[in-house]
Amino acid sequence: MLKSLRRHARNVVTVAGLVIGLVLGLSSPAFASLWALQDGFESNPAATWWFQSSGNGFGNFDGTNGTPHTGSRYADVYRFDAGWASVGRNVHLTPAANHPSNCSAQIWLQQAPGTRVNFEIINPSTWTYISLNQITLPNDWQWHAYTSGSWKPGPVDVVVRVSAVSTGGFAGVKVDDLTVQCSY
Repeated sequence: MLKSLRRHARNVVTVAGLVIGLVLGLSSPAFASLWALQDGFESNPAATWWFQSSGNGFGNFDGTNGTPHTGSRYADVYRFDAGWASVGRNVHLTPAANHPSNCSAQIWLQQAPGTRVNFEIINPSTWTYISLNQITLPNDWQWHAYTSGSWKPGPVDVVVRVSAVSTGGFAGVKVDDLTVQCSY
């Protein structure tokens, strides 16, 4: 009887240990990480950003033709007739090379009311949109944040671009404070 009681106690302790181990193992928190790139045009923007145009457009890095969203610099992009002018940069989505990720981007824009702006995330190998947010700037000359759609990286290198689009008249946009982030 004493022998069977000890065996029963040992079985209870073993089962209790397994249950506690499972509960602790299953209830441990899931760890997620966040990677972010932030670029406010403050540190030599010409080294990472470039301007493009389909014709009569231009861009420059400024801080004297208005007030930046933050810091002392931003990018100006202008178009004077039908077509587009843009500022863009390459972004390497660091965690996407080794982890399943979900990414998104945000940019601050301000300038001529009614200007149509494309906030674009582009696959540079096919030059196709991964995400496109078409924006018409409000009539208040204030800075506003705009986001891309979220995307799961296929390519780990993308182009982030802001384009002022004109159907025939003036189109202009001030661009500041890019944030690209990926959770993984």
